[in-house]
Amino acid sequence: LKKVKSPVNWEEFWHHAITCAAGSQAIADRCGYPEPEEAFIAGLLHDVGYFVLNMLAPDEFAASVGRQVFGRPEREQETFGSSHVEIGIMLLEFWKLPSQLCRVARFHHSLKHADYGKEPLVAVVALADTLAGVTGSAYVEVADKDNLLALTEKVGISMADYGALLPEIGRRVK
Repeated sequence: LKKVKSPVNWEEFWHHAITCAAGSQAIADRCGYPEPEEAFIAGLLHDVGYFVLNMLAPDEFAASVGRQVFGRPEREQETFGSSHVEIGIMLLEFWKLPSQLCRVARFHHSLKHADYGKEPLVAVVALADTLAGVTGSAYVEVADKDNLLALTEKVGISMADYGALLPEIGRRVK
């Protein structure tokens, strides 16, 4: 593989990915999702499309994300005609990964699809992604309070559980 130089801060990306993975597993444990390890992998891979965009066009990718590292699908769409979401889905499908992991990549930004009753893994990762965005500096999209509460409710996390969740995720990341 050719090593691609990039002005993008990939340490921030990996911090987000690991935080989202650890958060997904912690949330899965708390809400009774039957496969917390699957939630970890889904959290780790949910933004894999960023790598492809960077590999294909590192300068354009760096320009599209601006000073903030990630979280601007509309700018990606303008620059590439696709976003990290669409590119990530294509890669995960090419790798023939399970459909539930592909659905996570497709819908992790969609509050509408983050319904624990219908798409439990999407709901778990969407909440973890939001929490990881709140705790990191790399992502532009930080959910407003209403979205965060809606995701928490959709996953079935109580406010008591929620209060313990951030410190637990922090312990898992370290």
